[in-house]
Amino acid sequence: MEKLEYLLDDDKQLIALGWENAYHLSIHFPEQVLQARKFSEQITINYHLPQKIFIWQSGCVNSLLIQMIYYIYKDIIPIIKIDEIPKIWDNKDSLLIIPDFHQKLPRVPDDDRIIYLTGRKLLHVFQNAICYSFPQIPANEGLGIFLGFISGFIDKISGCDHNNIINKIVAMGMQKAGVVAWRQPYMANFAKIWAVRLASADSWQITSSQPEFEFISQYWQNILKNWCGINSVGGRLVFLEKMYPAESSSNIEKGSEIIFADGIDLVSQIISLYYFINCLSIYVSIIKKINYQEIKI
Repeated sequence: MEKLEYLLDDDKQLIALGWENAYHLSIHFPEQVLQARKFSEQITINYHLPQKIFIWQSGCVNSLLIQMIYYIYKDIIPIIKIDEIPKIWDNKDSLLIIPDFHQKLPRVPDDDRIIYLTGRKLLHVFQNAICYSFPQIPANEGLGIFLGFISGFIDKISGCDHNNIINKIVAMGMQKAGVVAWRQPYMANFAKIWAVRLASADSWQITSSQPEFEFISQYWQNILKNWCGINSVGGRLVFLEKMYPAESSSNIEKGSEIIFADGIDLVSQIISLYYFINCLSIYVSIIKKINYQEIKI
């Protein structure tokens, strides 16, 4: 145990294994949301709120983003996810948003009802599609950037103001930043304590009794597998739950582990679990002495 405390409380290990940049990209999630939202509020928009907004899902990459956008704007406009982008976008009553942080799409339709977002320098010049790149804003996977930008964009075209919701999300992220800050000693850092527990086994089953936590549970599985080699195919059950889930406690298998989300609303709860696993997985990787490799989840 003393050895593990040394590993997690000495930032030299973070640097030696190459995790320093990834760690800082993770903890600056709140700033990413605010920076991108401020940017979207400054752009000029020449059309009004469409009847529907479609967002490209890209497998599971944008699932959390779409879920959060849906819950914020479900009373304002339908948010619809799509898995495939048509060659031609001719739906004049809707808007298509394509969050493509790593520029995986070889081709994007060129239409003035398309918003294309990326985290890299734009490789193509579009005549009609509205394109924005955010290489100047650091990001882990683009969630914070795209959430901030899209929320500010929709607020502007709809005439609504969701600053209170966005500020709660940012506050939740900042709260987590205090809880899992790197220089917090091992015994005072919840993420470090859980990292020691998870690192002791090759597999944990990450799940939840809450249907709306399905995407974040899958995200946990992907992060643990890709960053630190922990599979979710067996082993002990870990439930990601809302705080004091009285209505669902009967569905949780006796003897299982439970990690509670922070916040009273769904978006803040999901953000807390998203923020938490990014830091936790870095700690697990340090314990297992896994060198950092850029993985595009």
